[in-house]
Amino acid sequence: MRSRISYVEACLVSIALLIAPCVGACSSDSSDNPAPATNGDGCTSSAPSNVALDYKGTAATVDLNKLTQQDYKGEKVVSLSKVWEASALTGDLAKLEFDFEGDDGFRPSSKDRCKTKIAGTQLGQGYVLPDVRSLVWDDALGLPGCYAVKGVAKIYATDKP
Repeated sequence: MRSRISYVEACLVSIALLIAPCVGACSSDSSDNPAPATNGDGCTSSAPSNVALDYKGTAATVDLNKLTQQDYKGEKVVSLSKVWEASALTGDLAKLEFDFEGDDGFRPSSKDRCKTKIAGTQLGQGYVLPDVRSLVWDDALGLPGCYAVKGVAKIYATDKP
């Protein structure tokens, strides 16, 4: 006996196949990241907690979830100076400056208002939210918004000129 698929059933199957990748992209595995973050399209997803660092061509990767978190303005954050320490890259913070790159390739130094890199001595006044890898800065620094990089993927350390 040969079964026939109705037009409606065929349409439903087609729709299901079209939206399946979207549903998969919106799912999160809470065992990997206990606090899923909104990714801007209405879905929640687990942002990777790793941040790459580069200094003089030497690379390191730091898992933010393995570092001690502290409370800053009601948010759990990791100090950027702790991220630097965990990288085990050598370099005196007093002699370094930093630039940051988001998942989307944005770097603060690409904006006129944020051309000045962050001094290594100011790194302790910067924080990253581990669940979404976004930067927040102590208000006392008076930094413009372009330093608040979303989804930080890479931190570049360079020697001060």
